[in-house]
Amino acid sequence: PAGEDYAEIWNLTGDRTWNDDNDRGSGLNGLPPSNPARLPAGGNLAVIELPPVPPSLHLQVDPATGFARLTSVVEKSVTLQSYNVESTAGALDAPAWSASNLAARGVDSGAESSAPGQSWQIVNGDAQQVFEAYLFGGSTIAPMGSLLLGKIVDPFTVGAEPELTLEFASFDDDNTSTFATLGAPVEFVSFEVGAIYAADFDQSGAVDAADLTRWAQGFGAIDGALQANGDSNGDGVVDGADFLAWQRQLGAGAASVTAGQPVPEATTLALSVGLGLSLAFLKRRRSG
Repeated sequence: PAGEDYAEIWNLTGDRTWNDDNDRGSGLNGLPPSNPARLPAGGNLAVIELPPVPPSLHLQVDPATGFARLTSVVEKSVTLQSYNVESTAGALDAPAWSASNLAARGVDSGAESSAPGQSWQIVNGDAQQVFEAYLFGGSTIAPMGSLLLGKIVDPFTVGAEPELTLEFASFDDDNTSTFATLGAPVEFVSFEVGAIYAADFDQSGAVDAADLTRWAQGFGAIDGALQANGDSNGDGVVDGADFLAWQRQLGAGAASVTAGQPVPEATTLALSVGLGLSLAFLKRRRSG
């Protein structure tokens, strides 16, 4: 507007035309002005600060298990590019998180997942910070959906509700806007985790030699294979890509195996790997 009268911005009743002739001042809500005021030509009438956009994602932590997920609170898709959870008290369980996070599970990895920026990668992981980023991609969270981040705290050592903070970067479903959200809400709720490791073919909660046996038994299936048959990526096929997933995730979840379940020693596991591969390729030669 061309007018210089800053008092008019508070006149909430009726219309007002801004021009150089109308610069004497107006009272609040139609009342006569007590002290008409003017600003120099070109001065600011007002500085309006819009309220911050509410965070589209909340961090939810299950106090009984220590697992965490990002949950959408908006009715549109949100693509996550990075997240950073911090604890000034050092309450984060970095080893457990490293074995169960997005990178460890190969979530939304690209065709060249070994190339920098083509998959989720750990930026930092210690007792005070767990930070993952996807440089040239991301993971899309459906409207009101959620994405499991892995186990970030040990509830048996830090208590039920440690003080945590969340920051994340995302873009909307139109791929037009990028948001860096600071201070997103953190909630402590119970939720089902389910099978979180793609190579946990027997759904025992850990990726171990038993899963290699499942993969070897299903190796060569070319249609309709399920995770229980050794299919880690949902393509209905049990092949070398699924073995690679098992190899990458081997040992994941082992800390959560109960004391009554034996964990194979290194030599035993190596023999199991060799035997599993031999059986798998022998089966393939016979079927070929």
